[in-house]
This record gives sequence, C-alpha cells and structure tokens, in this order.
Amino acid sequence: MPCYNHCGDRPPLPADEVGRLAALDSYDILDTAPEQVYDEFKLAQANLRANIAAGRGNTFAYTGAGTSPLPTFLAFFNGQAAANAGNAAAYSGANWTNANNLSYLAMQNPNPFGFASAAATGLMGSATLRDNAARAGIPANYFVANPDLLGGALITTNTGSSTYDSLQVELRRRNSDGLQFQTSYVLGHGEISNWETWRREQTMIRDAGTPGDVTHQFKANVVYGSAVRSGPQVGW
Repeated sequence: MPCYNHCGDRPPLPADEVGRLAALDSYDILDTAPEQVYDEFKLAQANLRANIAAGRGNTFAYTGAGTSPLPTFLAFFNGQAAANAGNAAAYSGANWTNANNLSYLAMQNPNPFGFASAAATGLMGSATLRDNAARAGIPANYFVANPDLLGGALITTNTGSSTYDSLQVELRRRNSDGLQFQTSYVLGHGEISNWETWRREQTMIRDAGTPGDVTHQFKANVVYGSAVRSGPQVGW
C-alpha cells in the first residue's frame, strides 16, 4: 500500500544507530489498489484520448461507443451507483473536463495518487465528493484505512547520523638540553548520512561541511630554551 504526499512508499527508518537525531514526520496512507482502480484510471486515460479523437473535447467521461464506463469516478463526481455506470447521460458536470483532473491523466506523467488523494484537488480531499461516493455505496475507507484522519498521522523517528574513524600517532620529548616538543599526526575519515529518497536507507558520504572530513592533521608544539645570564646568580 503506497504512501502519499509526505512519504512516497518508504519503509520505516531504523532507530538502532547511536547519534541519530529525532525528527517529527507525517504519514498519509493511500491505497489506490481496491477494486481495480488502477485499471479504471487507465480506462479514463483511454476515454480522454477517444473523446478527443472523436471531436467531443477534453473529457474522460463515458460517452458511449468507443469509451468505457467509470463506476468509481461516477460515484465520486455524480453520486451514481455502479449500476448506472453504463448510462452516458449520468456523466454530467465540470469534473469530467476539469483541467486539474485532466492533468492527472497525462500519458507521459500520470498521477493516480494525486487523483485519489486527500489534497484539495483529490477525490478524498472534497467533502462533497466523499458524500457523493457514500450515496453511491462507496465505503468511507475505500482509499484510506482511517477516513476520519485524512490529515495523516504524526510519528517521531530518528534520522541523521555520522561516523568517524582515525589513527593517531604522538611523538614527545621531555625537556633535555633546553629542547622539548610534542607532535601528533592523525589520519582520519568522517562520513555523514545523506537523504536521497524515502524509498531506501540513507547513504553515507564524505563530510564536506565545516570543518568537514580532514584526512591528514599534523600538530606540533616545540620549545627550545637557551640559558643567557648576566650578573650574579641568586637562588636556593
């Protein structure tokens, strides 16, 4: 069952890595598979092509020969039961020619999720269309598992991580003959998580931020003291 709007079809993110940051996320579950809705969506695309070719204009309504009945769309748009899907006269109203609805049927970039979504332009986003569907016998949970929560559900999960591995070598000399030093060399490699899509786990890439991944570090603290005296030495 794919996810709509905020999340695509992502799986839950793992929460077992140390150092991850907590984040608030939103899920809207939309099922476009019931009762062969995908097939009906394809029929709507075919209707649009057929009606344009027949000179009937930009409409995906069932207009008789050469087109196919669309019971689900008819229920939402006109409140008609599936028994009336074969009646071309029942396919009335502006929804069948609405530019936004037609854009969902684009052959090169179809969007069945947008058509059935709870967004303002989707079938589930309009109280009027939902009422039409209910009168036609479409169950309230036809597209969504919880129709009373169309705004989605909020969960807290974890995202963002980093790793750092290094090898450090130190060389020190105590004060002897006025010379003392402390040096260190670090060979390091740091990575941070990179979000690309909710459809797969985050990938780890080199940390290029500030200060970022510094591969080689060399530090030295050197002190050389030379005794220079004049006059009598006083001390005890």
